[in-house]
Amino acid sequence: MNMFATKWPAALLLPLSLPYLLITWLRNILYDAGVLRQWKLPCQVIAVGNLTVGGTGKTPMVELIARTFRDRGKRVCVISRGYKRRRRGLVVVSDGQRTLAGLEDSGDEPLMLANKLQGVPVIVDRDRVRAGRLAIERFGAQLLVLDDAFQHRRLRPDVSVVLVDGQRGFGNGWLLPAGPLREPASRLAAATVVMLTRVEGPHAIVPLAARLRQYTPAPVLTARHVPLDLLSADGKRSDSSAWQGRNVAAFCGIAQPDAFFAMLERSGMRLVLRKAFADHHSYTAQEVESLCRQAAQQGAECLITTEKDMVRLEGLAFPLPLWCLRITLQVEELPELMRIIEAHSRGERQRICCEKKT
Repeated sequence: MNMFATKWPAALLLPLSLPYLLITWLRNILYDAGVLRQWKLPCQVIAVGNLTVGGTGKTPMVELIARTFRDRGKRVCVISRGYKRRRRGLVVVSDGQRTLAGLEDSGDEPLMLANKLQGVPVIVDRDRVRAGRLAIERFGAQLLVLDDAFQHRRLRPDVSVVLVDGQRGFGNGWLLPAGPLREPASRLAAATVVMLTRVEGPHAIVPLAARLRQYTPAPVLTARHVPLDLLSADGKRSDSSAWQGRNVAAFCGIAQPDAFFAMLERSGMRLVLRKAFADHHSYTAQEVESLCRQAAQQGAECLITTEKDMVRLEGLAFPLPLWCLRITLQVEELPELMRIIEAHSRGERQRICCEKKT
């Protein structure tokens, strides 16, 4: 389907997209003109984000970049807004050695990153300038990786990695609420590199990559979501191949549930039940009880969910075994991505130094 195809029900919401467009346009104009101030911190800053609502793989990309630079000896810190957390203000989710905050204080994605990134502090704060300063002062951060930050303009990044879903593209091409775009596609001009995710073959991205060239000269790289293994609620691991041909019940509260279900099916599992909840859903004991009852009635041997959902299920009882599917983002041109990041960061730091001297 053409990524700019429209459907008439969405057209009814198009008038509501106009105020959203005007606000977004005015905000970017004010930042570009210097009326709204951008801050630059004395360390490398990488913003990872997208143009559309819904999952494109931002958090796995943040993990990949943070892990790669950590392994190269950099002192890395991850900064996130902490979407849908109940506590406001600045919270240190992890100091790199211990997880210091729970779900309500941190949000599901920062907590998941804190659990997975040993040696990388994770901080949440709506004010990312304040969070960045703390990361430098308390942890000596040399590199900040900002999660879901392409629309965040107050803290100026050295590098912007913008993710685009290789299967959905920009949907109908309209802004919220008539379409999935958070900003006009023309904002891709500010991207340092564009990453096409959920790419299943080189030929599938050719039309979309050509369309992107209308908006940005940035390099276009590709990535795939790849399953690693299964992790149980009590920390055991299992190869996904051990569940080929077996009955499982799958559920999740993420932006693209069908992509998760399809990945399980490609791994050879037989999904006898699939249940999708809203993104970032907060599960109740009653929902878990109903879910387990339905799974048992369908003959499921276990329940399988996502890593993001698993952190929201802590403390809830499951009569059936509960596993989460661990995935990674496999970037085909990872050395090229790292080269681009390092080259642009070097150039930005040199430019700032020149500005200070003059």
